[in-house]
Amino acid sequence: MNIKVNMRADIDGFDKKKSTVASGWVEIEGIFKFPVSVRSYHDADKGKDMMFVSYPQRHDGDKYVGVVYPTDRNVRQEIDKAVLDATREKLFAELVPNVQIDDIRITPLNAKEGAVIKNVGIATVKMYGLTINGIMIREGRKGLFVQMPQYQSRGQYRDTVYGITTAIQHKIEDTVLERYQAIKKQQEQQYTQQQKIQVGSDETVVLNPQMLQEMQNMRQQEQMMRENQQISQQEAQNRGRQAQQERQRQEQQRQEQQEQERQRQEQERQEQQKHENPDKKELWHLLNMAGAVIEEQQLEDIYATPRSKDAYLNYLEMVRSEYVKQGEKLTDSEALTRNDIQIAYLNKAISNIEQIRVSMMDEVYERQEATQQTTQPQQIYSNEEAISVMELNFAQNNKEGIRFVAKNSKLNIDNPIIVGKYIRAQSFTIENGNDKVFARFQNELNGMEHMRTGPLLIRQQIVMQVFKDGVPQPPYLYASFRADNMNDALENYNQCVNTWANLTNQRLSELMKISNVKKQEMRAPKI
Repeated sequence: MNIKVNMRADIDGFDKKKSTVASGWVEIEGIFKFPVSVRSYHDADKGKDMMFVSYPQRHDGDKYVGVVYPTDRNVRQEIDKAVLDATREKLFAELVPNVQIDDIRITPLNAKEGAVIKNVGIATVKMYGLTINGIMIREGRKGLFVQMPQYQSRGQYRDTVYGITTAIQHKIEDTVLERYQAIKKQQEQQYTQQQKIQVGSDETVVLNPQMLQEMQNMRQQEQMMRENQQISQQEAQNRGRQAQQERQRQEQQRQEQQEQERQRQEQERQEQQKHENPDKKELWHLLNMAGAVIEEQQLEDIYATPRSKDAYLNYLEMVRSEYVKQGEKLTDSEALTRNDIQIAYLNKAISNIEQIRVSMMDEVYERQEATQQTTQPQQIYSNEEAISVMELNFAQNNKEGIRFVAKNSKLNIDNPIIVGKYIRAQSFTIENGNDKVFARFQNELNGMEHMRTGPLLIRQQIVMQVFKDGVPQPPYLYASFRADNMNDALENYNQCVNTWANLTNQRLSELMKISNVKKQEMRAPKI
């Protein structure tokens, strides 16, 4: 079974013996997904802490009822293993390794009076043969905190360097704050000693307030000379990060509400559904009599998802067209009769498939996808930044990074090239002078030309390439599919075109509308 797991571990909850130590999503066979959580408990018999997977439930009166859960023991074991392995990996990644810091140098600053967040020091850290400058030590309402060096890009502020995990970052911050507090304590002791001048063995002369004020003013002037505009920029960066965090929180809340609404609609649909789909055995018999190719799993998919149903209907339409062409060439009455019988069975099968009422789940996902696509994504990357980051992702084979850059950059998308019922090709570019990123969706599935007998090689792929100063760099294969039969080719086409639509923030339904318009324009008018 193809199982994908994305978990988020709560290391603080794990250390504090909380019941829930991780949460995330499970995706099954690339068809559907659902939320899960990992909970901990103490096994008295074994004398150690254990973990188990918790599946989603809903409150029904005075009890909880499972929404999604495996009924097959082997399936449950497989899902539980994948979730627990991912959780252990996340928990292990959050453990604090032995971080070696060679040297820390801190320059205390005089904070501005009246500021809500005060800059009280600048730190330089040396570790693993590297030097990190510009680590700010700041003081807010909740006390001291550390801000790593940042840079500004198109109104957004990002950390230039940071710890790989939260635990490692906290280790660096705690070490810097400890050194800063030690230096401040030492300075206070020195300042107290400077206030008194020992004369002889018994007499002590205290400096007058005017002299003390002059000394303090001199130190403030020296420190102000070391300050620059970076401080104000970093304050703006912090405000930008806070605003971004608030937007992310609102987006997460919106997605959770959509998920709850989707589950509610699906439950209502199941309760209100009274329509009975055509019998599977009868449909199987009709397809066999019609000479159509179908496997058991493919039949199940037709009843499960609209996309599988539409793809197989396209295949049957091509089979019918081929039968019609063959019938036109026949002269023998017996052969012609046999051809007509196959077409009759085929028409009956097509009619039954069109009557199938599939699951509401895919319809909900389509509406959710349409809602998300109506909101234009915020452009995070400039064209220059997008080209540079995309080239780095190509080298690292980071497909998630590629998808993130594409979704958050300005894409110049061409109109699709339509052949029959299928999108043959479409491309987009990200340009900055002579530098650019070029990406193209390519499909070799045309329809009737692939109904011939003999070995076939039908391909779909998404290819990307970076041009530096007009010179093409090695191409990158983002997605690739090959098939030697019509059924697999249709499935591959649906998967590849959906991947392309998601990558380019296009609605698949809109692309298919373009396909229908092109087909109508090419069709000869009736006389």
